Amino acid sequence: MDLYEKIKELAAQKHVSIRQIEEQLGYGNGTIRRWSKQTPGVDKVRTVAKYFNVSIDYLLGHDEKSS
Repeated sequence: MDLYEKIKELAAQKHVSIRQIEEQLGYGNGTIRRWSKQTPGVDKVRTVAKYFNVSIDYLLGHDEKSS
């Protein structure tokens, strides 16, 4: 599962849309969706990990535990 799919799964569990996450984090429309094709900076990944209270490794698929 890629980064975007992982974020999409976490968003569904939290009952928020990707767009709502982007707005809350101050990202432009479509920023997170583009992560399915390009790698974001570590700062953005860290911010999303904090938002969902998970580790960066979990978001990147290196760790199966959410935190």
